[in-house]
Amino acid sequence: MASKIGNALTKFWAELHRRRVIKTTIAYVLGGWVVVEATDTIFPLLLLPEWTVRMVLAIVILAFPIVLLLAWTFDIRRTDRVADTAPGRTDRKSADPQNAASLPPPASLAEASVAVLPFDCLPDEAEHRFVAEGIAVELHATLSKVARLRVIARRSSFALGKEEASISDIAYRLGAQYVVSGSVLCDDDRLRISVVMDNAADNAQVWTKTYDRDRNNLLTVLQEIAEDVAASFSGVRLRREIVDASAATTENLTAWMRVQRARSYLLDFTKDTLDEAVGLLEEAVKLDPDYSEARAALGSVLSERIMNGYSESIEADEQRALDEARIAHEKASNNPFVEKLCGLVWAYDGMTNQSIRALRRAVTMAPFDFGAWGYLGWALVETGEAKDLEELHSIMSRMLKASPQHPGAPFWTFHRSVAMSCSGDLGKAVQLARESVDRNPRFPMGWMQYANALSLDGEADKAREALAQASTVSPGMTPDHYEKMIRRMSGSEEFTERRVSGVLSL
Repeated sequence: MASKIGNALTKFWAELHRRRVIKTTIAYVLGGWVVVEATDTIFPLLLLPEWTVRMVLAIVILAFPIVLLLAWTFDIRRTDRVADTAPGRTDRKSADPQNAASLPPPASLAEASVAVLPFDCLPDEAEHRFVAEGIAVELHATLSKVARLRVIARRSSFALGKEEASISDIAYRLGAQYVVSGSVLCDDDRLRISVVMDNAADNAQVWTKTYDRDRNNLLTVLQEIAEDVAASFSGVRLRREIVDASAATTENLTAWMRVQRARSYLLDFTKDTLDEAVGLLEEAVKLDPDYSEARAALGSVLSERIMNGYSESIEADEQRALDEARIAHEKASNNPFVEKLCGLVWAYDGMTNQSIRALRRAVTMAPFDFGAWGYLGWALVETGEAKDLEELHSIMSRMLKASPQHPGAPFWTFHRSVAMSCSGDLGKAVQLARESVDRNPRFPMGWMQYANALSLDGEADKAREALAQASTVSPGMTPDHYEKMIRRMSGSEEFTERRVSGVLSL
């Protein structure tokens, strides 16, 4: 109880400082003292009655609480006004895809940019490592749901966080203002989680705190951490959105652990890792059928397994993916993570309009989530509409310019290559497809797009080499499978032919 009161007082004191109430108090006291002293000296020389001096003193004293109230209130209104006009601002409960921004907002318009580094694990054992990584992943996911925050891509921040580099160097290379890092000490059923937040721009530590908790209370402490992170930001709405986003979507710790382990596997798309992720996510759903994020993730992984040629039963995986996406969407359509993954499932299944609606909702709720914008590319390119291809180029070009090292960059380049194929610019399609596979040689669809563009551009020998690379990455990625996937997604017979005829002619 005492610690809670202490924490509340500390946060209140910090809020007084943030709203400049302390500075206002000091300025008012000094100004009031000068006025009273001047009055006491000047009024007698002007032969004014003595009561006028006392009246000025009374006015200064009585006005003091009013000035403090105005100082507090003015800063609230100023902060809210800034938040209301911030790019991408939306009420999550009423996100309307028709009002969604057509392009990702530039990084300079975010209220803050944050990088979450992987947490150190002590001792460094496999079971404990998943806990440490899961905490960082969950914190990253929470912050990514907030419209006013630009959160650096998890793969980028985790990869750089494992290097021997200073916080300021990491922040500079990632383009982040704030860096969150920490460590987890696992001792039987106890956890000691230390979290640090640095302001790299000021080269100063914003706050640090250690949470000593029972392991079974891990999900509760994750929300505490998110609330403490929120307290360090200035905007009232921004802090409230972080707190809202931190609400646990499951109370089952084991189910949560399964999802975190699945997420760690998804950093490397291979048949084995996708199969392992499916198993973990199926267990999570069994443990908590209401865990919407687990269902959405399961649907997306099943769809990825189909698309990349790893599925042993396409029809069964397809139906399960659609079922999981439908249930997840029914349970949590206001969750941008869920909307993003459901949108991907529907894009892969050819439900283009439904996919676009979901993905536009996702980027309305979380406009700095470049992953969601990238998924939108899958749906836009399949419509065959000139306006959608133009929008796709605009979106992908902006993201590639803003974040060229983002893990999604190979896919964004792939989408642009597909769009170039559809519009008949084969030279540009070949160039972009080459860039895509150079940056992600484990992407079988990228190799197939490269082979198709080369073949149509008259480079049959190089096209066969690309086709062989696709088969090496995924033996199931045959020309027949590729054609089936494109026809499954595409809404234009004309563009389907442009995307598959080169491969089928080899």
